[in-house]
Amino acid sequence: MFEDNPREYPTNHVFSFYMWCSSNYITEDYVYIRLIQQTITGVDTKWYVDQGKAIHSTFVTLAKYFLSYF
Repeated sequence: MFEDNPREYPTNHVFSFYMWCSSNYITEDYVYIRLIQQTITGVDTKWYVDQGKAIHSTFVTLAKYFLSYF
């Protein structure tokens, strides 16, 4: 879970999430985009909802926005 704590690194969260998906044979971007919402909490959830569904068609673009925000 990503909670945006001072000792938490957004890059580590994205990398760990990507590795978990890969190790579970998840390869479709739409699945990555839907699953990552389960790994963020609190104020960060608002960030995800504010992104809208049509903005990101790939996990790479979502990850870039995530990393630029956090």
